[in-house]
Amino acid sequence: MATAKKAAPAAKRQTAEEKVKAAYAAIANVEQANAGGDAEAAATWAAEAARLIKTIPVAQREAVTLALGEVQAAAPAVAEDAAPAGDAEADATESSELVTVADTTDYAAVAGMPELIEAGAAKIAEGAKQFAAGNTLAREIASILVDARVHLIHNGAPDLKAVGNPAKMTSRAMFISALEQSEDRSEDTRTAYEKLQKAVQNVIPDVLVDYVRALDHSPEEVEEHFAAAVAAHPDLTPSEAVFTYHDLPRKGRAELMREARAAKKLIALEEAAAEAERKALAGTFEDKKEGAAVVAALAAVEGERVSFDPEAEDDQDDQGGADDSGDAGDDGDDKGESTPRAFNNLEKITELIEKLTGNAPKVKGDVQRKALRADMQKAADALAALRLTI
Repeated sequence: MATAKKAAPAAKRQTAEEKVKAAYAAIANVEQANAGGDAEAAATWAAEAARLIKTIPVAQREAVTLALGEVQAAAPAVAEDAAPAGDAEADATESSELVTVADTTDYAAVAGMPELIEAGAAKIAEGAKQFAAGNTLAREIASILVDARVHLIHNGAPDLKAVGNPAKMTSRAMFISALEQSEDRSEDTRTAYEKLQKAVQNVIPDVLVDYVRALDHSPEEVEEHFAAAVAAHPDLTPSEAVFTYHDLPRKGRAELMREARAAKKLIALEEAAAEAERKALAGTFEDKKEGAAVVAALAAVEGERVSFDPEAEDDQDDQGGADDSGDAGDDGDDKGESTPRAFNNLEKITELIEKLTGNAPKVKGDVQRKALRADMQKAADALAALRLTI
């Protein structure tokens, strides 16, 4: 035992690669002992291998552990006479407790970790290249399919939308032929082909749009394949003539998704600005609840929910007594006149309604339009109720 304690510090200084080699060496000794029928030696080396495996970084343990299991499984008769597995596990656990003395606080300080990070980074870089190459490959296949559609005629014109059966069968025949040529017919390979086919289908609209746009700079291509489209729309550019004649979308799938994301960000910014403006407006009212009612009405007009809560603000004005700010005199002696501050409030509401006049027609879809009309009615009712209090 004294010798083992002295050896422990040396084991800690070993690199991850050296620890793996030591574990495999112990496993080789297990295999040699099993072959010689020495059950006791096999059990001893198996326990040593288990102990060494515990010192290897977690990410590298699986292969070594499997190797030990295979060697032990290869000699079941010897394993029956060997030391109980529970004792080996107990020894491994005890040894592991000697090695693991504290929780890790700095991953870079762990032996072998920099090498693991570099290995993982290399695989990530390789995977990123393969992913990018896969996207490029999908576009190249899509270009071939678009070229095929140009040469396949449907109703007297190139079947750019793949309406006819020949255009549909072209893609299917291409992938079936590729799978038949493959030496690997496993389920994983079939799944890979299906994923690639899906990627090609997704990118075809983008490739088709790019192809049609490029016709403005390819008069020979236009003359050969799209004379009918140009003749039908002589006042348009070649690309616009083909887009119109074949009833094609002017933008691809990826382009539409980019615009949708940009529009979503813009809407979020506009909503944040509108809410900030409403909060500023609410602060101009002497009566906070009255201000909140007007702001809620405006929010309903714009089809938004307001997070402003007057109860969460400082309510010192509700504690009784006149306001010392000097605005108390705005009420005057004549209760029938509107105060200057009220005029300012109304002016701001009018400005917001003018903005709404420009934004409301932009709302798309029957459901959203119906919801907007309902919210506008709520706002109108709120303003009407407020009018009755004056």
